[in-house]
Amino acid sequence: MRKGVLQMELYENRLIRARERMSGCGVNALLLPPSTDLFYFTGYQGVATDRPVLFLLTQEESLLLLPSFEAAAAEKTLEAPVRLLPWEETGDPFVIAAQMLPYGTVAVGARMFSRWLLTLQGLLPDCRWVPGDLVTAALRRKKDVHELSCIETAQRMAEAALEQLLKEPFEGKTERQLAGRLNELRREVGLTQFGDPLIASGENCADPHHRTGTRVIQKGDSVMLDFGGCYQGYRADMTRTFFVGPPTEKQRAVYETVLGAHFAAAAAIRPGVTGETVDAAGRAVIAAAGYSRYFTHRLGHGIGLDSHEEPFLVAGNNTPLEVGNVFSDEPGIYLPGEFGVRIEDLVCVTKDGCRTFNHFPKELISVV
Repeated sequence: MRKGVLQMELYENRLIRARERMSGCGVNALLLPPSTDLFYFTGYQGVATDRPVLFLLTQEESLLLLPSFEAAAAEKTLEAPVRLLPWEETGDPFVIAAQMLPYGTVAVGARMFSRWLLTLQGLLPDCRWVPGDLVTAALRRKKDVHELSCIETAQRMAEAALEQLLKEPFEGKTERQLAGRLNELRREVGLTQFGDPLIASGENCADPHHRTGTRVIQKGDSVMLDFGGCYQGYRADMTRTFFVGPPTEKQRAVYETVLGAHFAAAAAIRPGVTGETVDAAGRAVIAAAGYSRYFTHRLGHGIGLDSHEEPFLVAGNNTPLEVGNVFSDEPGIYLPGEFGVRIEDLVCVTKDGCRTFNHFPKELISVV
């Protein structure tokens, strides 16, 4: 169902900005398959199958090539001014697309199937092909008011699920049982498009990307919960680490170090600062405590329609941050064979620094 005039204007403005970006980059056409990029510009995400669905944007046209039997459903979903080009089962969609593509430089979406791209390249040997991120990433990394509202709502819903989970005991449950219960609670609060959360306990917390398993949670364990979910396509993401019963002095010290790194990184965020600088600010706190070799990943990643997107807070990223950038602040310390701690919020760059979308406490919490 159409979302109204304001929503249409939102998507029209995105197409205007895309065309401005294309002009500035010397791109003659933007070609997108079913993806979050397609959803961002049109409100229609499509489904990637063996049947090509391709969105083509030039300075003159915005077209959606798709199987004819999908046209009616797409028409109900589209929020942008897009002309549909249905193709029949006996037709050749690649020939149609090649006829519509202008000669010159074509920016191709990152989720394009190689078979689709190679076929088009064979039909258009004189075109120059470049990554679609040249156009899309610069636009998507700066969130508008609608996007910020959706991300904040998703994050509030994720926190509501966690608050309910903490009313129940952890000890004696397996990681998978705890994950199953969190899935139920996320569904109850209205989150969608969520996979299983990362639930790690004890020595499993030393693996930043542990696969939730059958280990039974015991007294004395650290328990790490990394999870999110979607609201209107936009994603939440948060991590909290709890302790079953009173923590040891070492557990408490590691937790306080990670929390200090989290706050130090947040204090470094402001427009014009690079992702590398923010990463270094959090990393310095962990290094000063003697744990630098146990912080093994970047400080954070952008988030929006995808769980990982630009900007990335990592050494070597010298792109200045902008107002409206949204990303995670998630330092961690992972001690092999012992335990690990990660604390993650989502933050948004503001003109004066940053604000967090999280309200759930970050201070150390013991559970039963």
